[in-house]
Order: sequence, then C-alpha cells, then structure tokens
Amino acid sequence: MSTLTTDTAQATALGRVLGARLRHLRTDAGTSLDAVARRLGLSRHTISRIERGLHPPRKDQITRLLAHYQAPDDEQRAAAELLRQDQTSEGQHQVADALPGWLARATSVERTSSHLHTYALHHFPAPVQTPEYARALAGAAYPERSLAANADHILRRVDRARLLKVSPRATCVVIIDEALLLRAPANAAVHRRQLQHLHALTADNHNVHIGIRRLSAPAPIPLPSHGSVTYCARGRGPGDDLVLAETLHGAHHFAASVAAEYRETLFQLTRCATDRPKTLAILQRHIDHLPAPARI
Repeated sequence: MSTLTTDTAQATALGRVLGARLRHLRTDAGTSLDAVARRLGLSRHTISRIERGLHPPRKDQITRLLAHYQAPDDEQRAAAELLRQDQTSEGQHQVADALPGWLARATSVERTSSHLHTYALHHFPAPVQTPEYARALAGAAYPERSLAANADHILRRVDRARLLKVSPRATCVVIIDEALLLRAPANAAVHRRQLQHLHALTADNHNVHIGIRRLSAPAPIPLPSHGSVTYCARGRGPGDDLVLAETLHGAHHFAASVAAEYRETLFQLTRCATDRPKTLAILQRHIDHLPAPARI
C-alpha cells in the first residue's frame, strides 16, 4: 500500500484519473484550452495542469469542467464521490492503487484501429458498455474496494465506450453469446438498460453490427474462454494486428500469428451469429422479460 503525503503525490493519483477524463471530454467536443478558459474564467495554464494530472484537483474546478462538457450524470456522480472520499488518506491510497495500465493500453489500441471484432462470453465488452454496467463489473471484480477505489477502472471503461462516437468511421462487430443475455452482473434494472443500449446501437449505428450466437449454434474449436476477446485491425498489415483478451481483472495482448488464429475463430463465430433484424428481436424479447423500472 503506497503512502501519499504531498500535493504532487495526490495529483499523480487522483489527478491522473480525472485529468485524462477531462482532456478526452474536451477534445471530443472539439474545444480548445483557450476557449474553455475564457468560458469558465480559469487560466489556460490551470486547465492544462489539471488535464495532465499536475494540479491537485479541486472540487469546484472539476465540477465546473464536467458540467461544461456535459458529462453524463453517472460520470459526474462518480467523480463527486471520488473527490469526497479523497479527503481521507484511505481514499487517496485506494485511488493510487487503482490505475490498471492494461486499460490505458487497451484504449490506445482501440483508438488506432479501423476495425474491431469482439466476442463476448462472460461480460459485454467495454466499447458497448453503459456507465452503470461498467460500475457493476468493477464492483464484481473488486467487491472489497470502495467506489472511489474503482473510479479509475470505471472511468477508463466509460472512455472506451465513447470510442464509437469518437471514431465513427471505425467498424465494430460484436458477437454476444446468448447465455450472456441471461447473466446479469448486478440488479435487473442495470442489465435491462444495458440491453436497451445494445438495442439502440444495433438499430441506429450502421457501423456497429451486434450479432448473437445462439445457444444451439455449433462452437468453433477452440472457443475463446475469456470474458471478451477483441481483434483489432489497425490498417497497417496483418503483422500489426492485435488481439485483446479481457477478464474482469485484467487482459492479455496477443500479436502476429496468435492474432490470426483468434481472427479466424471470430469470423467463424460471426458466420453463425444472427443478422441485424434477428438481433433486434432477440434483444427486445430479453428486455421485455426483465422487470420495467417502477413509476414514481
């Protein structure tokens, strides 16, 4: 367990989490540092240091920046909880220990890919997760940790989910094992909203194809056993393609000949998966079987 006693150490832990998120929100919005500084009455230098994790985060500044970028409510609540718990040394220690480098690597791989091809067996892959689902997965992976400890894990997954908006030209194929539609990592409401999100992606985004591998479908050999497996085609030749195999607690990267083997398995899975109309019908059926949210 690390010991944090200085502003610099605190900024390295908590600032690294929130700064990276704020930078991505700003660049996604196509806004410059100067424009944000003028709008919020902050100096360009301060905002730049916040984004780089060099400035101890202040609640008022972070809150104003998140609101300015119109960050989703879930993200704003997670950031507020992180800032609140960081007032204790325990919270600082936990945040410092919750910086999984493999998630940063995964984000960079996905962002430079022209084509993503995923098979989801035990959990929905990060690019199609809702913030609530990402939070539920983090809680399932590390039940002993507080929300603050899991905040980096959650926010990085949420950032990966924004990939489809940031890179609209990237093609994303997601093949979901039908058993996963019955496997909720949290309460039924979270699972229902995740399925609704998948339904909306299937219906509205033609760069995204979501297919379902039926329980009765033949299984290629070997069938991937990881939580999800993603083949990333990066457009610079087969030798540069990568495979990201994820579990709840981490990931493995495979390249070259191993990536080619996984690619062939994923293509086999795609050939026996449902088309868009059937996917929409199956998702809707599972949504209808889950309890609707209570009216207030």
